[in-house]
Amino acid sequence: MPPVKDETIREINCLDINIVEKSPAKNSALVDVRACNKPAAKVWFRGVRSSKFRHVYGVSFKRERCYDNIKITRNAHDSNCCPVNPKFVTFMPNFIEITGRLDFNASRVTGHKGPVLDIKWNPFNDNVIASCSDDCTVYLAGKGDGNIRYYEVVDEAPYVHFLNQFLSGNPQVYLAGKGDGNIRYYEVVDEAPYVHFLNQFLSGNPQRGLGYMPKRGVNTAACEVFRFYKLHTSRGLCEPISMIVPRKSDCFQEDLYPDTAAPLPALSAKDWLSGMNAPPLLISMKNWSPSH
Repeated sequence: MPPVKDETIREINCLDINIVEKSPAKNSALVDVRACNKPAAKVWFRGVRSSKFRHVYGVSFKRERCYDNIKITRNAHDSNCCPVNPKFVTFMPNFIEITGRLDFNASRVTGHKGPVLDIKWNPFNDNVIASCSDDCTVYLAGKGDGNIRYYEVVDEAPYVHFLNQFLSGNPQVYLAGKGDGNIRYYEVVDEAPYVHFLNQFLSGNPQRGLGYMPKRGVNTAACEVFRFYKLHTSRGLCEPISMIVPRKSDCFQEDLYPDTAAPLPALSAKDWLSGMNAPPLLISMKNWSPSH
């Protein structure tokens, strides 16, 4: 191999120097001398946050397990339109397990002279439902032996809106809007920023309202932590949607199901009217859930 002349080496060195001198911006982008200094404040590395609810996902029930041919109100009042308990769905004359197409001649709770504004099941008696109407009346109806009977009628009552009472051992918040098909869900924690976005259940079918199953009615064998009952806007259809935490074990998951509200009152009506207060009674999900 022939030796390299000194003139050639000098030309190469001069070429390198010229490139460096002509491209100071390029070098400064590659090496920032300020990064060598110790930061004045502590820098936090945001890694993957540990959470047992990070992979929660939604599953729609198959069509044969939905409720079809439902007459859904067109009233624009702010109500979920679909209260549910472990035994009944509001619009079904039979038990919640009986799904499919609703008979056109099925019995219905009637009596109000104006539009019904809100309906709720009794949290302490799964057979009793209350409804309030624009005609300033509140009806209490009881269901048993396949028949619907009235217990009491309260005339000329003031405007009533039954508040949702939600007691859950899982720190999750679900957000859904009328006319929107998606359900977004978040986890609430004790440290800043306190609320973390988890995911969203996507659907192209907008909802007219959403009911939800009380915690004591979810399927613990499937690691179901929440169940919605979605009323479709364009069809007379109610579609159950289960929110599932993926777990490989089929054993009872105690961390997902802490004790929840019991269907028993903590106070008598007399004590409550006298001003007494008491925390709700709790039950074990392991012993109460329908799947156990």
